[in-house]
Amino acid sequence: MPCSRVVLLFVASALLAALVTTSGCTSTDGPPPRYTPPTDTTAWTTTGDPVVSRLDSLDFALMDSAFAALPRVPLVRTTRTDAFTPSDSLRGQLRQTWQHRPGAEPELLDETQTGTLPDRDLWGLVPRADAEALPGNVVRDAYPDEPPFLEARNQPAYRYGMRRDTLAPGIPVDRIEVVARDTGDGRRMAIPYARVDVLPGTRSAVSTYVVRADRALLYDEDSLFYISLQPGRDGQWLPHIMRFRARLNVPLRPVESVQTVTTFAPGE
Repeated sequence: MPCSRVVLLFVASALLAALVTTSGCTSTDGPPPRYTPPTDTTAWTTTGDPVVSRLDSLDFALMDSAFAALPRVPLVRTTRTDAFTPSDSLRGQLRQTWQHRPGAEPELLDETQTGTLPDRDLWGLVPRADAEALPGNVVRDAYPDEPPFLEARNQPAYRYGMRRDTLAPGIPVDRIEVVARDTGDGRRMAIPYARVDVLPGTRSAVSTYVVRADRALLYDEDSLFYISLQPGRDGQWLPHIMRFRARLNVPLRPVESVQTVTTFAPGE
């Protein structure tokens, strides 16, 4: 995934949202948010203020070091780019598999394309001018420095929960979830859902899933960002999965929707 372009996307979205929002709220209710996963609140072991305190003390240093380690380890990276029709059916897909070795140029192992992809750059995802490059750290763009669900004035618009001893994926974590209420101010939150997996007994985040729903006078944009880590062979944490999806609805133009999914596996 092209780090610089995704960073620009999130920065641009944040700036635009700031022009049309107040305290994390969008200017209109608009359609319900997309990409929010089902939430089983009956599984929450902790709710309320203790969860907010845990969120407020999160540490993303482990994610920082995981991305910093990528150029130093052999790995195989597979990136899939999907383009969707306005009805969200798949209309085109590009899949590339790259081998990365420290100090060597990336090697394209496989490439397949089906259907049609957009002929212009959408959110910096397609077409890929720097497909061979390792992704950079965009964790802090996915999880904003000042998320609306941590502002005291917005907390009545959210529900907060945590479940302990969850496996995600295969790693014991404490899973923290934030869900905007489907009434009142909750329908106008620019971030209707966020999830963070934290190593038990620590403040270290090992995955995050953030959903945005930007509702402006001239457009609706829905997006999600997911990233997870995995422990490497030598104990060094590394990125495992990165997923970004965005859907833009502008009057008098067809709906545009694309996503990238990048996975990392140990190399030789």
